[in-house]
Amino acid sequence: MKKKIIYIIRGVSGSGKTSLGENLVETAILAGKTASQFEADQFFTDSAGNYLFNRDELQKAHDDCFDRFCEAIGSEVEVVVLTNTSTKESEFQRYQEYAEKNGYIVFVSVVEHRHKKGDSHNISQEVKERQEENLRANLKLVL
Repeated sequence: MKKKIIYIIRGVSGSGKTSLGENLVETAILAGKTASQFEADQFFTDSAGNYLFNRDELQKAHDDCFDRFCEAIGSEVEVVVLTNTSTKESEFQRYQEYAEKNGYIVFVSVVEHRHKKGDSHNISQEVKERQEENLRANLKLVL
């Protein structure tokens, strides 16, 4: 039986979650596995690649992301990568529970912003600081 793996990659906006996720998917595909990446930001990206964020549709975007994630699991995609900020456990818990219930091994990782590149969506410093505060308060480092 093939191992089925979920990577939940958390981090402040601009930390490199999407880039890491893309690399994990590419590596899995090169290894002959099926792989998909999901994030709520995909909901706000049009067919031309333009990012058109609308705060009023944020919950809809997260629900859409979860639905697509569940579809991939239902199709038994071998490697699934989630790259939302997920600064609070409650923001990724349903993904983790659904994946585990369906026989996936789940890895939850935090990406640090250690590069000089900014974020692609021009998120304010205030929002990033709030994300950092939430993330620090919701780390689980010891059993």
